[in-house]
Amino acid sequence: MRSLFSVAMLAAVLPGCALVHRGAAFTSFGEPDPGGDFRIRERFDAVVEQGDPLSAHAESVQVLLRTLPPGISGNNGVISVDPGWAHRVVGTAAVAPGRGSIFSPYRSRTLRTVCHPQVVLTFATLGAWSLVPTMYPCFVKRPLPTDEILIEAKRLTSLAGGNAIVGEWISLDVERGTALGFEGTVLWLEDPKSRPGTPGDGGGA
Repeated sequence: MRSLFSVAMLAAVLPGCALVHRGAAFTSFGEPDPGGDFRIRERFDAVVEQGDPLSAHAESVQVLLRTLPPGISGNNGVISVDPGWAHRVVGTAAVAPGRGSIFSPYRSRTLRTVCHPQVVLTFATLGAWSLVPTMYPCFVKRPLPTDEILIEAKRLTSLAGGNAIVGEWISLDVERGTALGFEGTVLWLEDPKSRPGTPGDGGGA
C-alpha cells in the first residue's frame, strides 16, 4: 500500500503528468443512437492518446463563440436551421475533464495504472474508497491552455461529422488564457467552397 501511494504521489508532482486529456461527450440529434455516440467518443479517446495531429478536415472546423452563422437560429437555447438552408444540426459536444468515460484519460500511463482500478473500488464501496490517500492524486482537474482545448474541440467536431461548433468555454480564465474545456452544438454548414478532407476524420493523415 505504501509503495502504491508513493507511485501515485510521484506521478502527481511531475510537471504535466497529472493533467488529464479532455474527455469527450457527444450526443447526436434526431433519432437516438447511443451506440454511434459511444463510438465517436471512443475514437476521440484513441486518437488523442495516440497523439495524432489534426486531419485536414478537423483543421478546417470553425469554432464560434456564442455566434450563430447565417442560416442558423437560436430560441431559448435550442439551435435550428432556418428555412431554405441546407445546414444540419449534428448534435451537442463537450471536451472537458470528467466527460465521457468514468475513467479519466490521464496523460500519465502511471496515473492510468494507479487510478483506473481505484475508480472501480470507489463504486464498489459506494464512495468510501475515495477517502483513501491513494485516490487523492486521481482527483486532479487542471485547466489547459485554450489553444490546446480548441484543437480537441475541432477534433471531436470532425469525428462527429460536423464542420463547425457553436459554443462557449468551461471555466475560462482570461488572465491565464486557460479553461477546463469547451462545449457547444456541432453543425454541418453547407458552403459553396469545398473543405479539405471528409467529415468523420479527426486525426491522422
